[in-house]
Amino acid sequence: MSSPGGGTGFRGLDENSVGLKDAAYAYRVIDIQAESPLSHAGLVPWFDFIVKAGNTSMVTNEANAWNKPSFSDVVAANEYKRLILTIFNIKSKTTRKVVFTPNRDWGGMGFVGLTVKYDEYTNGIKYVVHVLGIEAGSPAHDAGLQPNSDYLLGTVDGVAFRNGGVLSQVIKDHLDESLDLFVYSSVADTVRVARLRPSSCWDKDSDSVLGITIGMGVKHFIPSDVCDTNGCVPVKSIQTLAAMDSDIIEAENTPGVVRVLGARRPEYDVLTSCGYGQIHGESADGSAIVELDWGLANNALVLGLFQKE
Repeated sequence: MSSPGGGTGFRGLDENSVGLKDAAYAYRVIDIQAESPLSHAGLVPWFDFIVKAGNTSMVTNEANAWNKPSFSDVVAANEYKRLILTIFNIKSKTTRKVVFTPNRDWGGMGFVGLTVKYDEYTNGIKYVVHVLGIEAGSPAHDAGLQPNSDYLLGTVDGVAFRNGGVLSQVIKDHLDESLDLFVYSSVADTVRVARLRPSSCWDKDSDSVLGITIGMGVKHFIPSDVCDTNGCVPVKSIQTLAAMDSDIIEAENTPGVVRVLGARRPEYDVLTSCGYGQIHGESADGSAIVELDWGLANNALVLGLFQKE
């Protein structure tokens, strides 16, 4: 895919940045373990790909290339050393740098605490399933899926919905069993995990095991007006702004997150369960009001209530 200027057509990414002109496959971020070396790096599951580790390109033209670069080998060779990752986000089509130190001292398995899968990234954003309608009382309804704004991305073990046949097979394989899917919300700009349980018994009058109407193809891609951000992960511990005792100028609530457009100047740095931030004050119950270091769309800030230890 080439732009008139001779690049790849991706903002912030060209053949020089990944080391291969016709790059197609790299390491997709699937899961980040809590308190791991990369847990506070702002990685976004599914949308983020590791295209370079240190000076080593992670990109090839083939999904099953026998000589594909080994991310784990590069990480192991840099134990207790500063390592720079180049991350490409398929939603915003931009690259950024992440710096961390691989180590075994963080309390979990491995050097990084990261689950990745070698997968296609050049067309990865096109493989989405648009949720158009939800039947009341259905498995999709019980899982909290939202019509029009939700998009099914793939399974938590990295199976992308490249076509309707893949989705149908995944559902068939999980009939009457739990099925965890990555879901993107265009309203909250978040990637979350939704647990569904496909069933043919939830309604005798329905011929759908999920109770869902979907769309695929060009007309059902993620809207371009929300593709200027990387997306983010919902912060479950953030509470409503009503109990916050701070100088909030204007705020907007969305499911699972709180977007704040203005607040009191921070006092000092703290480490919370959701990452680093700055204390703004205390709520009525004594909880610390913390502005987290990472933000949301349109440069919106994120405030959370956290119990002091």
